[in-house]
Amino acid sequence: MIARAFFLSLQQAFRSIFLILFPLSFLSLFAWATAGATTGSTNDPLRASIWLWFGAHLARASTKIGENVGLISYLPLGAVIFPIFAIRSGVNRAIARIGNSKMAKTYFIISYTLLFSILGLVSKSPNFEISWTYSFVFLILILIIGVFTIEQKEFFKVPLALFAVICGIAGILFSINLAVNFQTLRNLFIVIQPGIIGGLLLLILQMLYLPNLFFHALTYLFGVGFSVGGVSIVSPLKVDVSAIPAIPLLAGLPAKPIVWLLTGNILLILFVLLNLELLLKQTDYRKIQNQKIIRSVVVSILLFAIFCISTYGTLFTKTMNNFGGNPLKVLPVITAEILLITILRVGAPKLIKRIH
Repeated sequence: MIARAFFLSLQQAFRSIFLILFPLSFLSLFAWATAGATTGSTNDPLRASIWLWFGAHLARASTKIGENVGLISYLPLGAVIFPIFAIRSGVNRAIARIGNSKMAKTYFIISYTLLFSILGLVSKSPNFEISWTYSFVFLILILIIGVFTIEQKEFFKVPLALFAVICGIAGILFSINLAVNFQTLRNLFIVIQPGIIGGLLLLILQMLYLPNLFFHALTYLFGVGFSVGGVSIVSPLKVDVSAIPAIPLLAGLPAKPIVWLLTGNILLILFVLLNLELLLKQTDYRKIQNQKIIRSVVVSILLFAIFCISTYGTLFTKTMNNFGGNPLKVLPVITAEILLITILRVGAPKLIKRIH
């Protein structure tokens, strides 16, 4: 029974991996062929497809091109949706065939992690090697989301929905600024000269990076801001950018400080207050209600922490080693604001009541 369950789970883990790996292999081979390469072999694009698969899992990697050694850790957050859907499909099929949900999920996680490790060893080369610590941390997070569907849990559903709303509002503001600077966006595409196939792949890549930029826009509205490499800073109070990489989406960056956008902190205030109001309206015992409030605060801070860490990193070169919102700067500010708003909303009425 155990051997059969493990074999079926392993089979579905294989299916989940190759559900993404096969299309990536086709795209890599097609791009390699149309590029007119005269050196190398078909092993190169196949190995590249495995690297792209790791990128979809937010697996950070050290790379070497010629004499240049760098780190790729600023990865498209939107790409995570593909392994999550593939994992969810594989888990559901494993449960249907095994019949025991707990056993199927356990063996699927073990199988997927094992295959992930094997691919990491196989893809290792003098030019590419994943960072195992970070890779396994993000892999565990992706497996938790894909296997256990935690977004349907009551304690997670409301904070996640409200977080998506405020990120969406920040994304709309970013999109408006991008539309205003459409000519700059067009010029960046012209400078890169990706060609027809390359242009299509570049467009897909930009779409996958949109969640990163939406979250950066949110931290911008909170006043903390973010960096686009080195010591640069983009915030409502200061814009100091000496040079930016030729990434079309960065055409949406503000050219100068816009102090009145600090009113974007209202989004964080509404995020916390709506969470609390929904909990305080419930007719639970005070002890249970307090536990739910603490849980909500912890989940809210964790959401910001996960997004902040996963959207911060390096774009290969040392000059791009500080890309995104630095977690050491962003998280203390957001955590302090969440705790302060919570204390004022929950504690102030009780204090007023005692005084009267």
